[in-house]
Amino acid sequence: MIRKTILHYKILEKLGEGGMGVVYLAEDTKLKRQVAIKFLPHHISTNEEERKRFEIEAQAAAALNHPNIATIYAIEESEGQMFIVMEYIEGKELKDIIGKDAGAENFQPLQMSEVINYAIQIAEGLEAAHKKGIIHRDIKSSNIMITNDGKVKIMDFGLVKVKGISKLTQIGTTVGTIAYMSPEQSHGDKVDSHTDIWSFGVVLYEMLMGKLPFRGDYDQAIVYSILNKEPQLPKEINVGLRHIVLKSLSKNSEERYRTAEEIAEELRTISHGGKVKRTQAKQLKLSWILEGAAVIVITIAIFFIMHVSKSEKTTSETIKTVAVLPFTNIGADPNQEYFSDGLSEELISVLEKNPKLRVTARTSSFAFKNKGMDIKTIATKLKVNNILEGSVRKSGNNLRISADLVNVKTDASLWSNTYNGTMNNIFALQDSISGNVAEALKAALLGKEASKPEQKTDPKAYNDYLLGNHFFNLRSKENFEEAESYYEKALSIDSSYAPAWVGLSRVHSEQAHQGYVP
Repeated sequence: MIRKTILHYKILEKLGEGGMGVVYLAEDTKLKRQVAIKFLPHHISTNEEERKRFEIEAQAAAALNHPNIATIYAIEESEGQMFIVMEYIEGKELKDIIGKDAGAENFQPLQMSEVINYAIQIAEGLEAAHKKGIIHRDIKSSNIMITNDGKVKIMDFGLVKVKGISKLTQIGTTVGTIAYMSPEQSHGDKVDSHTDIWSFGVVLYEMLMGKLPFRGDYDQAIVYSILNKEPQLPKEINVGLRHIVLKSLSKNSEERYRTAEEIAEELRTISHGGKVKRTQAKQLKLSWILEGAAVIVITIAIFFIMHVSKSEKTTSETIKTVAVLPFTNIGADPNQEYFSDGLSEELISVLEKNPKLRVTARTSSFAFKNKGMDIKTIATKLKVNNILEGSVRKSGNNLRISADLVNVKTDASLWSNTYNGTMNNIFALQDSISGNVAEALKAALLGKEASKPEQKTDPKAYNDYLLGNHFFNLRSKENFEEAESYYEKALSIDSSYAPAWVGLSRVHSEQAHQGYVP
């Protein structure tokens, strides 16, 4: 596709790929300008219903003329392929700006003035779309570009819903990205502008905290969090911004802001040092109950303040911070890297179950793989005091695993060891390493009961499971197919191996989300 000319557009490079299409940078040879063009995937372009949605996406987005919304220039078709020609934005995704040092607890990657500035522009762009009866339905930090001069551009109206045209998406299906979905959207219920306001709240939380408010290891866990948990914000966050986040993320859509313009107005008030009026429907409905129970609440609060303050002091003194870096594959076969990565992931999984350890997430620690940084720099960026690093030599069925736990502040090795074994006792090796690390950090592992069930998983199934994880993390159509194949191999060996079932479910979900399968 690169360097190919379609109509009068010369393809220069691939910019990205998502469930609704592939985006390329191109040169408009007639107008002599750079543009972004988004192609509908071939397996979707042959579907008349999806083609109709694509046309409506272009028509709806082209009707919008606002400085905070990416401009649509044209909709074209060539050799059976439909594509939209869009404004090319030079800048960075908001997600990349937020995540430049992601991974630390209580992390705030942006200055407060930047957060408010970006949030106002996002709200103004949404308000312009909502006034036209257009709902984005997929607002997220990766769909928001920040230009080189600090302007916000809302991208990808590929999942828009135009008022009065609602039958293109089947009832009961969900559209969007799980972590940013509103409760009603995750149910597949009817959505309106309140859904975009919820997603805006998620993005605002992400800008303030450097992480998402609703998290989980798999889609269903995230949905459960969205439906049942409340976002947590530290008291250091500006009280006005806290109010905007919490009101935007009200489970009941009627308790959210009525319009995005209301949000923009409150943000402007905060930016000028003013205070916003904090009222919520739920609080007003319950005010008479709260007044009647005031004496009881105060009495209980006094007890808990005394108890919790003592508990928090103890917790802050005992919790240890650690990052597990990807173990280095030092074997002769470079293709064995999947195993060293898999071992690192398993150690993270075991250690993060310990309430006395704060373990950096895999996505953050693996971001430093092959970057050549020293561990002090990595520890500073991840805001941890301890680094676990190691190496793996796998030759056939034989294993040699070396691990070293370093306290970065003192530059002292707290513990190091070398393990020799085989794939047949890999689970015992993992338990031994994680147990020694926890002991070195003076924290007892959670699962230290009197009797621990013996790990019965077949080593060959486990090896195939690690290969499945390896290809899943490479994230492309072909790699997802490889991952699926290895998970199925693991299950053919041991049909009761639950992690392989989870992996297979996860890869099927991602294949569908990316549009690779129906």
